[in-house]
Amino acid sequence: MSISASVAMASLAALFGDGWALIPIPPGTVAPTAPPPTPAPKPPPSLTATRASGAITMDGKLSEADWKRAVPSDTFTQQYPREGAAPSHRTEVRVLYTDRALYIGIDCPQANTPVVARLTRRDRVTTADRVTVDIDSRGEGLTAFHFGVNAAGVLDDGIYFDERNYSPDWDENWQAATDIRADGWSAEFLIPFQVLRFTAASEQRWGMQVQRYTELEHEWDLWSWRPRSSPSFVSTFGTLHGLVAIPPPRPVEARVSSLIRLRHRDAEARGVLAPETDVDMSVGVDAKTHPTQGTTLDLSVNPDFGQVEADQVVLNLSNFEVFYPEKRPFFLEGIDTFSTPRQVLYTRRIGARPADPTVATGETLVDSTDPSRIWAAGKFVGAATPRTSIGVLTAVAGRNTVGVRLPDGSTAERTVAPLSIYNVVRARRMFGRTGDLGVLATATNRLDRGPGGRTSNDAYVAAVDGRWRSPSANYVVSGQLVGSLLAEGPARASRDGLAVQPGAPALGATVTAAKQGGAHWLGTLTQAVSGRGLDYNDLGYLDRKNDAFTYADLTYRTLEPWWRTTDTSTTLAASHRTALDGIRLEDHLRLSTSFTFTSFWAASAAAYLHAPYFDDRETGDGTALERAGLVGVEAWMTTDPRRLFTAQMWIQGQRRAGGAQAQVSGSVVMRPFSRLECELAPAALYTNGEPRFVAKDAGLPLYYFGRLEARNLGVTVRMTVGLLPTLTLQLYSQIFLATRRYSEFAQRSVTATRERVRLGDLQPAALPASVTDPNLEEAVLNVNAVLRWEYRLGSIVYLVYTRAQSPDLVVMPGSLPRLNAGSLGGNRGSTDVVMLKASFWWG
Repeated sequence: MSISASVAMASLAALFGDGWALIPIPPGTVAPTAPPPTPAPKPPPSLTATRASGAITMDGKLSEADWKRAVPSDTFTQQYPREGAAPSHRTEVRVLYTDRALYIGIDCPQANTPVVARLTRRDRVTTADRVTVDIDSRGEGLTAFHFGVNAAGVLDDGIYFDERNYSPDWDENWQAATDIRADGWSAEFLIPFQVLRFTAASEQRWGMQVQRYTELEHEWDLWSWRPRSSPSFVSTFGTLHGLVAIPPPRPVEARVSSLIRLRHRDAEARGVLAPETDVDMSVGVDAKTHPTQGTTLDLSVNPDFGQVEADQVVLNLSNFEVFYPEKRPFFLEGIDTFSTPRQVLYTRRIGARPADPTVATGETLVDSTDPSRIWAAGKFVGAATPRTSIGVLTAVAGRNTVGVRLPDGSTAERTVAPLSIYNVVRARRMFGRTGDLGVLATATNRLDRGPGGRTSNDAYVAAVDGRWRSPSANYVVSGQLVGSLLAEGPARASRDGLAVQPGAPALGATVTAAKQGGAHWLGTLTQAVSGRGLDYNDLGYLDRKNDAFTYADLTYRTLEPWWRTTDTSTTLAASHRTALDGIRLEDHLRLSTSFTFTSFWAASAAAYLHAPYFDDRETGDGTALERAGLVGVEAWMTTDPRRLFTAQMWIQGQRRAGGAQAQVSGSVVMRPFSRLECELAPAALYTNGEPRFVAKDAGLPLYYFGRLEARNLGVTVRMTVGLLPTLTLQLYSQIFLATRRYSEFAQRSVTATRERVRLGDLQPAALPASVTDPNLEEAVLNVNAVLRWEYRLGSIVYLVYTRAQSPDLVVMPGSLPRLNAGSLGGNRGSTDVVMLKASFWWG
């Protein structure tokens, strides 16, 4: 290394801390090529908790006398990479408790392998040594609360539900601390009883699992043994007992938040009469109480989620709505309670940004619409009885208006979304450990009554779902029946041309049978039907209705070392979809295979065939355009995640009659120091030759189509700087460029509802003057920087800067659209926001 490079590395190490970033991976850390002897089945272990007699200092050192007299357990078994083998390092766990909290101490000797400790933001699992604790406080083998901490003291939490499903979005206030020493490290957990749901009893008996991960050996060790072939998780836990005479937890906790936001907008990003700069201040209150030890009631008044990262921009060439995950903390907590096979609840609908209203000739919008303000929301979740869980969610979104300048110069307020009330009720009953039956109902009520009558609908949905699992959990059958009903208001148009009529109920159903565990063979068979009038998009997510869908797959996997792999999987999948009036929508066949190598590199490849079909959503009124069949291939590869620099790449190629598509994406993650992680993720797409709908002639039954050539190029950058376990800086930026160009225009006369337009029937034709040039350029820049400081338990300060920039780009007649990065060079179409948000938690 040159002198200048050495000086630079030393300077960066002084800034970020050198941690263990430059430690080489020691020899002997690759999985063996021969499997170890098959382990004999092990009974789940048990551990007795000891009541603490004195104070426990949260320093991670396990030095108090209470820790010395607590009962230890070291019955750990390696699960990966050498399944069933003895762990490379001994691990010992002890449990203490008081009237208010559970204390878990985990000692991790590690004399011959350096400890990898990396600082990052809370709830972000990075490449580092870590331990996790999962607690089934209901003792039912179905739900567990997850708590994890890495060697640097960074916390993460989540929840397991339905035995094996996991959501990292559950967040609670608890503590953990770590201590790194010459011969290893140790961790202390402090988990208040109020964050756990359990029923009152003289002695608690809970399920518990403890796991240890060693980064440089890529090794997972489990306290309660579970083979990798098992689909079960929570039911395989060991037992924690000895928790005697725990008093009820503190009944109430509250968080008060204050916010100040300064916003500056360029002329292209605001209405003609809107101010260039504005300031907004607000106060919100969140409260939580536990009516019983097994239930939780959350209330939120005037919540604000300005610290949440922006959604990633994509080029959507389909005619389906892009599904974005929920990111707002209030709606994420307890979301497992409302989970069903279909996405009947999609909380992104609550407070969503409505579309700008259509204005008449001579009218001008004063400003574009903002997301609807959520005035208040409440959530009640928990166990009504040991075998019955319930959930209730209510939210009120205020009336959303936008100013319109009228031809006479005056200004009027126009409603774009009325005052809306959202209600969800969920109940679920368990039958032993192998079955359950649940019901879910939602209601969306919009209060827009006026002299002109209703302009929107009320919407009601009811659903019944159930599941049965075999005692081994290898086999599962699940299903759901859902019904929807619109009330009052006008008929609701749909892209398939079949309007949803108020007062006309509709049904949909899904049934799935699967073998999800076992040594080698796995399989799935699903049948779904959605009625012509089914619509639960007011508070759920339904990509399309009016169809019957069949899916089947068969998988052969190996979990034992073979050749130079630790595991392999090969899947053959087929799907078939038709509209209920017989229009063929999909016939798809796919063969894929994946490998994990002993070097911990991984790769997969797939080939697939899509037969010709019709798209009845392309024109927006049910006219079905034929789409050519295609063949495609995909490949994916990722490097050893233990390295300082890791990379992955995904490529796709498709060939169809008259056209082709190529797509590539990847990422490079750099971890030069224990406090710094950077990710660079480029992506690109090119597609051409496929006829797509352009416009309909306003005066004649003529539909115009053009061959589409689309390109997009994007780069996403993420950086996390861990200054302390409670103080982090996150940076996110995305540049996205896209174009759409249409050529070889053609027309077709359509006179019947849901008529099929075959590609061979299209006749060359020029676009009439009344049709706007469909060519398009798009450029987007999103920047998000968040400084997060948890200055005391549960109390957080956020300092946030965001930029959202999307200039108005016009393709001049006769010009070709281009990837126009230069339009992002100034402030065109930019909105800059600086926000300071502070919260104080009491509990």
